[in-house]
Amino acid sequence: RQIPFHSEQFIMVFDRSQLAQLPPAATTDLGPALHQQFIDLHELSFPKTYYSGPEIIARLSAEQRVLVVAEGEKLLGYTYIEAKPEFGEGHIEFIAVDQEARGRGVGLTLLTSALGWLFSFASVSAIELVVDGTNPTARSLYQRAGFTTRYEMVNFRQG
Repeated sequence: RQIPFHSEQFIMVFDRSQLAQLPPAATTDLGPALHQQFIDLHELSFPKTYYSGPEIIARLSAEQRVLVVAEGEKLLGYTYIEAKPEFGEGHIEFIAVDQEARGRGVGLTLLTSALGWLFSFASVSAIELVVDGTNPTARSLYQRAGFTTRYEMVNFRQG
C-alpha cells in the first residue's frame, strides 16, 4: 500500500561569510503612513498565518523590524524580520512584493537588506529558513541571494 505524497519543504541556509557578495540595498523601516498598505499586502500574501498585519505592527521593536521598499506613497514590498541575538538567531519571517512590482528586484532588495541587518548582530553566524515546495518563486529568490539547500523534506500523509 502506497502512502500518498503530502508536501515538500526546503531548508535553506545563508552563512555570514557570504554577506560581502551581496549588493547594497536601500530599504526603510515601516512608518505609520504605510501601515494600512502593509496590512493589506500581508493579509493578501499570507492569509490565516501565525501573525496578522496588526500583530506584526504591535511587535515592532529593536529586534523585530519591518523593512519596506516604497515609491513615494506606494508600498512595493516588505519583509518582517526578527533577531534573537541572545540565541545567535535571526529569522526572516515574511517577504511579500506587491503584484504590480514583481520582477523589478524588490524581493532581492528586501532580502539583501534583511540579511545585512540580521548579521549586524555579532552572535548571528547563519540564517536558516524553510521554503514551501509549492513556492518556486520564493526558492528562486533565496537562491539568487546565495542561500543553498541544506535539506529537502518530503512529507507523506496516511489516510
